[in-house]
Amino acid sequence: MYKVLIADDEPYIIDGLKAIINWEKYGFTVVGAAETGEEALEMYERYKPDFVVFDICIPVYSGVELARMLRERGYKNEIALLTGYRETDYAREAIKYRVKYYFTKPIGVKEIETALGEIKRELDRKKLLSMEFWEDFVPDEVLYRGGADEGTADFAELMEYADDIVTHVKNRDLAGTERVIDGAAEYIGRQSGQESLIDIFCAYCETRFLSLLHESGNESPDLFGDIMIEPAGTPEAMKAPVTEMCVRTMSIVDKSEPAPDTNVDNVARYLKEHYKEDIIIKELALKFHINHVYLGVIFSKRMGMSIKKYIHMLRMQDVKRQLCEGDKSLKDIAFDVGYNNYNNFFNWFERFFGMTPEEYRKNLNNTETEVS
Repeated sequence: MYKVLIADDEPYIIDGLKAIINWEKYGFTVVGAAETGEEALEMYERYKPDFVVFDICIPVYSGVELARMLRERGYKNEIALLTGYRETDYAREAIKYRVKYYFTKPIGVKEIETALGEIKRELDRKKLLSMEFWEDFVPDEVLYRGGADEGTADFAELMEYADDIVTHVKNRDLAGTERVIDGAAEYIGRQSGQESLIDIFCAYCETRFLSLLHESGNESPDLFGDIMIEPAGTPEAMKAPVTEMCVRTMSIVDKSEPAPDTNVDNVARYLKEHYKEDIIIKELALKFHINHVYLGVIFSKRMGMSIKKYIHMLRMQDVKRQLCEGDKSLKDIAFDVGYNNYNNFFNWFERFFGMTPEEYRKNLNNTETEVS
């Protein structure tokens, strides 16, 4: 669920928004409700919401001032303002802070729900653009080959092609999809690391098609299971399988599938028991009879992290326990929880704890000395 923060100095407005809007239906949950701008800022820092709704006229800081403060703090998602008919000057000022949505009191349910649908699609897109999502599909040495910014720039370009393809698929314009696929193949052909970019592009196309089917009420997670993408293929060779995915999506094949949450729960339970093993995402998906891209999408949405990161989290919890309980060597601990490569263990440890394993152990020893 995406987190929402609401701020309004009239409690009945807040209660009304909570009651009349089916937030969960659109993938949101209200995590905080503030009655002053000061409270709203405090809750923003505490909850890190994905979407905020501020009344323009609230005590301490106005909704527009809050919009400015959030942008200064690096908030990049959507901001909505609750306005009255005579507050157009405030609204004009808010444009400077990229405020896109204005809900006029008395509040209209349809107006807000339409906005929520748009905002969720954009948040989903941003999640797919994040490096973490691709950890399940792309090797670390490719994903982080030149720093996050460089890698993400490649992904963003490819995703624009994929989004254009989806637009043509929605319009049942096969000729249009083929033109965009040609453009994507030409773009990939000019890049280094073509094999990895082909994998990324095909995985994202598949994800978007499955999401499109889901939005239309059709769950078809195995729709593309028999479409083969050559492991060392060329941009030219990828055209046919991507075109086939377009054709199948247009046909809107409808299959029944167990609830996604049930699938994720079963996978998470399995990972808790087998995290020390060398787990391959495609093989894991086969074990639970789920398309591996579809599994990556629903797992990330439900658990808030990729499958790979979830495995590393479980391993790091075990590492922390072993560091606290004994004096086993770091290499032995790393091997015990599933790391055959110590550098890989070292890098993941730093990502989770913000320090090296040696520093963590030293801090533990210092704490024990102080206590004794």
